[in-house]
Amino acid sequence: MAIPHPREIQVAVVNWLDERYPFTKAVDEALYQRVPNFANAFYYCFGGMVFILIVFQLLTGILLALYYVPDASGNPAPAYTSVNFIQNSVYLGWLIRGVHFWGANLLIIMVLLHMARVYWTGAYRAPRELNWIVGVTMLFLILALALTGYLLPWDTKAYFATEVTIKITAGVPIAPVATLIKELLQGGPVVGPPTLQRFFTLHVFVLPALIVLFMYVHFRFIRAHGIAEGLTTSSTPSWSDWPSSPSSWATQGTTWRTTCRMRTRTRSSPTISGPTRSSRSSCSSRSACCLPMCRRIFSSSRPPTPARSPSRDLTGTSCSCSSS
Repeated sequence: MAIPHPREIQVAVVNWLDERYPFTKAVDEALYQRVPNFANAFYYCFGGMVFILIVFQLLTGILLALYYVPDASGNPAPAYTSVNFIQNSVYLGWLIRGVHFWGANLLIIMVLLHMARVYWTGAYRAPRELNWIVGVTMLFLILALALTGYLLPWDTKAYFATEVTIKITAGVPIAPVATLIKELLQGGPVVGPPTLQRFFTLHVFVLPALIVLFMYVHFRFIRAHGIAEGLTTSSTPSWSDWPSSPSSWATQGTTWRTTCRMRTRTRSSPTISGPTRSSRSSCSSRSACCLPMCRRIFSSSRPPTPARSPSRDLTGTSCSCSSS
């Protein structure tokens, strides 16, 4: 029996996956989706930087968890000694811990910058308001990750800082609710070993699972609605701005019909024929001429063809729509 070529094995595995799930289609949509021209600005990269930082936090956190001991009993506590062991004895442990620590600080800064960009460009408006709520929830999850991770070194600074944080969190005007929150976070009357256990469970298991889930939902919303165009950019589209996936043509059809609209010029133009009047209607590129084209494109199941130049006669005005 001849040994199959590695490429044949690869093709067989991909075909086996495609028979049970559209694997190739999903990868193609993820890798070959066209990005609009206006998204080339540097501030549209803040969201991607947040994603990269979260990946770094997950990877370095897994490496730190290999040596960390979440035990606060004894003096010195195993949690404190394990952090010292990671910092001073483990190979490149100081680097992994440093990347995790400074990455957490940089992550909060980048999330705030990303949300400021979204607010500045008006990307929180309909139909993306639900995605904005998902992003705000992710901000609170990241802040909770930072607060729960601050206690894990179990040194003096972490102990008293967490004690102050719990007191602030439990400062609810309703006394029974404040007591319940304080006992849930501390696990007892004071900050101690149960507190460390609860913070470790939240920091390592619960919050990372939630942040990954919300990231997936966030990305699915972005793919469904597309990248929002900034308020300060030009309203005239270019052919590279058309949505690349067929599923997003219908969702973005309303926006493109609004963009491809009739424009008027107050000055006379020698290229326009029609009745003489002070203000004559004219067709600029992708305006009145493009309106029937836009409607025809979004009523069909195929993308626009740039080379196509339909000529229309609108109210006695001869014009054409070019792709330049």
